[in-house]
Amino acid sequence: MNMSNNKGGVIMAVKVDKTMSIGELLATAPDAAPILMEVGMHCLG
Repeated sequence: MNMSNNKGGVIMAVKVDKTMSIGELLATAPDAAPILMEVGMHCLG
């Protein structure tokens, strides 16, 4: 899965795969947190 990360007008593609931990995902793509919370993963810490 690729997620777009918009930093200061620059769009960066982030590669996400099934071997990544939640911590790695959030470190790489912090904008994913609201998406995870919407689908019921409320404890991201």
